[in-house]
Amino acid sequence: MATKRDEFSKDLLFRAPPCISAKISPNSKTIAYVGADEGGILNVFIRAPEETDSTQVSFFKTPEIIQFFWSPNSDKVLLLKDEDGTGLLHLYHLAPENPVIYGWDERRFF
Repeated sequence: MATKRDEFSKDLLFRAPPCISAKISPNSKTIAYVGADEGGILNVFIRAPEETDSTQVSFFKTPEIIQFFWSPNSDKVLLLKDEDGTGLLHLYHLAPENPVIYGWDERRFF
């Protein structure tokens, strides 16, 4: 007997996940993770374990964050990002309390 299969929309199947790659800071005071912003682009968010709301600390327009790490003293988040699918990885660092992004690639520091 055939059963009706549930149908899933493309939006449901291919939407950005709410949270991936969560990491606890070395001082155990903050959690960072890659998650979708309001536009569905993957960016880095942080929050304290006792809080319910997260703070977006990166504001990229393209979603190619490859990996991210906490600095040993928990004051910066370092991340690798592929620029526009070119395979050129850029290294960025940002301070969660002052989300200005600094980056480096093989061509320049920006």
